[in-house]
Amino acid sequence: AIHMSSSGTIAVATESKVAHEGSDYATDVVRHWPYYLSKIYAEKLALDMHRKGALPVVVVNPSLLLGPGDEGLGSSAVVLRHLNREIPAVPPGGINFVDARDAAAATVAALDKGTPGERYLLGGQNMTIEAFFVMLERVSGIPAPTIKAPAVLNDWTAKVLGTLEDLSDDETDESVAYAMAGHFWYLDAAKAKRDLGFQPRAPEATLRDTVAFVRYRGHRT
Repeated sequence: AIHMSSSGTIAVATESKVAHEGSDYATDVVRHWPYYLSKIYAEKLALDMHRKGALPVVVVNPSLLLGPGDEGLGSSAVVLRHLNREIPAVPPGGINFVDARDAAAATVAALDKGTPGERYLLGGQNMTIEAFFVMLERVSGIPAPTIKAPAVLNDWTAKVLGTLEDLSDDETDESVAYAMAGHFWYLDAAKAKRDLGFQPRAPEATLRDTVAFVRYRGHRT
């Protein structure tokens, strides 16, 4: 069986460091973020079932999913907001995203090639959020925000700048979303590349297809 988890169970930190499959759960970091706490508890439960012999479980942990086909504009909401020039400043953090098509292929491969009881991080290139918006500018023609937001904000400013709530569930308020964007979501996907044949495409290709899809859907841009 495949348990679809999230890279946010282990690959999120207050400083710039890269997580791998052996990293500890980021419980202390995400203790105020119910979505990721639930992901941690669900992953622990799935692996515990495996250890007890109830079910052979392979865990996959994709990072932020982007690419065409996001009909509900969940993860790609940040791209829409960039296209609409609704992001006034760049949060001080780091991001990792993966093309949904590549994550899907790796998940299918995990059914045959994955080792039960193991987890596999699925992600692309680690980059600062500033670099992410510069890349979005290149593929969309919409200028990236030029203002760098401070690491510590008051509640009012956080609500204004909280633009990445797509990193969590829909009920996360923008001040929490900004706090999340100020963290680093870096990971090493070498294990999935080696064991599952995971081959993430170039990040610009994913962003180009995401922008094209959002525009095709007729959203205000």
